[in-house]
Amino acid sequence: MHRLFSTWLRYLAGKPCFRIYGKAKPEGAWRIIDVVATHRRNYSSRLPFWGGTCITWTNSVIAVGWDFAENVLAEQSRDPASREHPVEIPDGRLRFDRRSGPVTASEVLAHECGHTYQACRMGVFYWLVGGAFTLFGEGPHWYNRFENQASEIGQFGGIVNASVCQELMARLG
Repeated sequence: MHRLFSTWLRYLAGKPCFRIYGKAKPEGAWRIIDVVATHRRNYSSRLPFWGGTCITWTNSVIAVGWDFAENVLAEQSRDPASREHPVEIPDGRLRFDRRSGPVTASEVLAHECGHTYQACRMGVFYWLVGGAFTLFGEGPHWYNRFENQASEIGQFGGIVNASVCQELMARLG
């Protein structure tokens, strides 16, 4: 089912803005994940629950805003992640009170890679569980487990070489 939905999403979204290497800590092999960008997910979007958000649609498709994609590319230009040195979330939480700095776009992408692993394991139930629990975010309660786990296990292994689309490159000047 994920393969069919991923194919449909790729058809609707067109070429991904870039592809990444992603996996979860329990996985042995890296997977290639398409990151698709839409203006509807930009920080300035007026759509409820869409503006400034990233969402894992399937085990191989993550949707982001163009502005977020620009931030990831800029971060990766300065300090590139690799499969040997992946980006992980410090202390396994995006929203940790004792963080030394703000959450980076690459850490958010690592969190989304954690969700792609959940989608691999849960199949179509991922959409039900994700839809029911993702709005609660991270925290100490049982209903935060879904988001907590994504942050604990997600690893972003960098952008796949030669996968950045021309539109994103042009936006960066």
